[in-house]
Amino acid sequence: MKLLRISPLFGLFCAWPLLCPAQQPLATNSMPSSRTLNRYNLERLWWSQAVLDPARETIRYLTVDEETLYVQSTGGNVTAFDSESGQRRWSVHLGRRDDPSFPVVTNENLVLVSTAMTLHAVDKFDGKSKWKVRLPAHPSGGLALDDRRVYMGSADGSIYALDLKMINNLYDLGRLPEWSFQTLDWRYKTGKEVSTPPITTGRLVIFASRDGSLYSISADGRTPMFQLETGAPISAPMAFRIRQKEGAGDKKILLNFDRRIYMAARDFNFYCISADNGKEHWHFVSGLPIYTAPTVIRDDVFVLPARGGMHSLNAVNGKQQWWNPRITGFVAASNDTVYGSDKQGNLIIMDRKKGATIGAIPIRHFNYRIPNDRTDRIYVATQSGLIVCLREKDRKIATFHMHPERQPILPVFVPDDEDHLDDGQGNNLPGGQPPIPLPGDFQVP
Repeated sequence: MKLLRISPLFGLFCAWPLLCPAQQPLATNSMPSSRTLNRYNLERLWWSQAVLDPARETIRYLTVDEETLYVQSTGGNVTAFDSESGQRRWSVHLGRRDDPSFPVVTNENLVLVSTAMTLHAVDKFDGKSKWKVRLPAHPSGGLALDDRRVYMGSADGSIYALDLKMINNLYDLGRLPEWSFQTLDWRYKTGKEVSTPPITTGRLVIFASRDGSLYSISADGRTPMFQLETGAPISAPMAFRIRQKEGAGDKKILLNFDRRIYMAARDFNFYCISADNGKEHWHFVSGLPIYTAPTVIRDDVFVLPARGGMHSLNAVNGKQQWWNPRITGFVAASNDTVYGSDKQGNLIIMDRKKGATIGAIPIRHFNYRIPNDRTDRIYVATQSGLIVCLREKDRKIATFHMHPERQPILPVFVPDDEDHLDDGQGNNLPGGQPPIPLPGDFQVP
């Protein structure tokens, strides 16, 4: 009898399929199926891949506004996608690899990213570098941006304001970043570290310090407006909203609007105060610490205490509308539905009025989720940079929550075989023929 000698390499080659199961693209293995989405009136709007090295990089931040989705990786890559079509607009690498950074902030034209001690500005639409300046101190949190200044809190208790006009002038003269010190417009000092990203209303800058106070400074830095001492330091980023006062009518003048700040303190209290004078409108006792920013969607405030589920509060009077103990994170909301996450990584679908759970979609691999307070779209991502956008099937046009005045203006058509109008979101308008449009007439959905 002859014995056959088998090479160890040959045996390893034969056993390889057993040791290493076939690797299929994550897009086919983990994306929710159309059948599952249809069950809850959802559909996949688009999916795409962010620019990053999956061997050593993961997603650090996801940020979205009404136009663009931004993906920041731990290696310094920033990728911008059209938030409705998923088209990749641009991708840039900012700073050194693995530098500490904070989420992007945007205005009408600029995208700003802070990495270590440098502030980078790129064009919002093509990603081309505009300028970069050296920061006067290391940021202690995210930035705030309006049309005139950039605001930054620091660990030494200071709030800094950088003048955008001066920055652009120095850039045109070719003096950046060497002359970065000239860009400082003003500085305001508090007792301890600035613990929250500043909020700008255009007229005021509002921020919290670990000395237990909330500060409001005029945007030019010359006038302290108010200082509110809370019972304990602020424990989470704050939210700011403008709402029209009840009975104000259609006259949109400054006095008809109510500007409010929503914030959580370490003594388990959640406050709603006036952004104009610091007066308390109401407060809610959560019973547990709150470390995540509240989400405000029109007249609802969603609050998530640590290991305490999600509370829905009335934004006007602070009354609790419902509580769902299963939820660990807010994801998105439409007119009738709220979407959240649970401990198992499921996407939970809830009734917006009552908070009752309607269903769950298993998407645990998509563990990065944007708390979208801008629109009703659902954005989720994997750590390797696969981005998926979901929407409700009858919502062809996104609903803008934070800035409804930015909603796209759509024409109104009358179907040939029907006597009703449609607003583009599946809602029927009153029947009959539309009036002859006059110059300047338009329909806002």
